[in-house]
Amino acid sequence: MIRVLYLGQKWIGERCLELLLAHPGIELCAVVTNPGSDTWWGTRGVFVRARSLGLSVVSNAERNDDAIAELAAVQGVDAIVSVQHPWIVRQHLLDLVGGAAFNLHSAKLPDYRGYNAVNHAILNGDGTYTVTLHWMVAEPDSGGIAFEETIPVGSGETARGLYERALAAGERAFVRFLDALAEGRDAVPRTELQGEGQFFPRSSIDPEREIRSLDDSEEVDVRSRALYFPPFEPAYYRRDGRKHYVLPDGFETFAHEFRSRLW
Repeated sequence: MIRVLYLGQKWIGERCLELLLAHPGIELCAVVTNPGSDTWWGTRGVFVRARSLGLSVVSNAERNDDAIAELAAVQGVDAIVSVQHPWIVRQHLLDLVGGAAFNLHSAKLPDYRGYNAVNHAILNGDGTYTVTLHWMVAEPDSGGIAFEETIPVGSGETARGLYERALAAGERAFVRFLDALAEGRDAVPRTELQGEGQFFPRSSIDPEREIRSLDDSEEVDVRSRALYFPPFEPAYYRRDGRKHYVLPDGFETFAHEFRSRLW
């Protein structure tokens, strides 16, 4: 039985937690997650579920390396599993489990390291979108690939729609990973990354929001779709010193989520 420390949050973190709990070859020892729901995704499902099971929980509201290290040592964990953990996992934590640490990254590696991958994939006109489960190393999103799942990107895709479809792809990769991990860390594949790819910081999408020319119908279409991710600020153009927001066709699917907008 493989004993796991789980670092997870957001919708995909909640889904993967349930998959982990249901796997007969994995034992969940403790959890690191967001204890409050004052977040853009608005839930704290991992925290609630862990508490209901009587598991130890460390907050990820700030960097808590010492508390996580102590928890891992006390619980005698064999592996660390991360799904949308907001902090870089430093080397001394990786050493505690002999490097048996894994992360579900909702993008293709090494092409889309960092953040905002769904936005940039649409801006770049990608025809497919890949979710990657990889080994963790000290440098973010740079460890070897264990499993990938790829989905097509539709011609009318929005960032929010692609994000939600990628959740299912992430679950499929996670199930394959759990089956391998249950057999032992050596059963988890590891293919080292080829090339440097690109790292996108959190701020990388902000300069992409402004539509420069309303006469360019392709630019209007692509930016309106690539930046449509409620509750975040959508694409816009400026006129008379004011922002005018541009929403894509089909925006009604998620329009209700603008009620908690962050802009």
